[in-house]
Amino acid sequence: TSFLYNFIEWSGEYPKFQLCVENFQWRKKKKLRSPLEIIEFCIRYPNHISFCLDTSHTEKVWFDHRIINYILTYTDVIHLSNRNKSERKQHMPFNTGKGDLNLMAFVNNLKFIKWRGDLVLEYMQEYSNKKLKNYRFLKEHLNAKNTN
Repeated sequence: TSFLYNFIEWSGEYPKFQLCVENFQWRKKKKLRSPLEIIEFCIRYPNHISFCLDTSHTEKVWFDHRIINYILTYTDVIHLSNRNKSERKQHMPFNTGKGDLNLMAFVNNLKFIKWRGDLVLEYMQEYSNKKLKNYRFLKEHLNAKNTN
């Protein structure tokens, strides 16, 4: 966190610079363990700090509808990928049938709330052949008009 305070002090001289802080897997004694801890910085320093949500590092509890929509109001970047904790795999394609997270519901929610930010498909090398197909799907799905 000392880096963040140093950045905030430095960025006062450079107001166009903004730092996007990513969540990582929860570990004891690690500063900024949860998305909400990072968001506290975003609220205190809105001109200097924003949030990058890495879905592969996010616990299931954070995907509760009310919680995730609150988190998304402070999120400028999403690293979209799934994980499988029992197999110790992360940064898998978001729509894999072997992942722990229901990221299709998450993507549908992004469309519903009209979230606008940068979406990055962060996949391990072994899944790189899925990126283009998934990019095309997301582009079409998120830009399609609702028929409801």
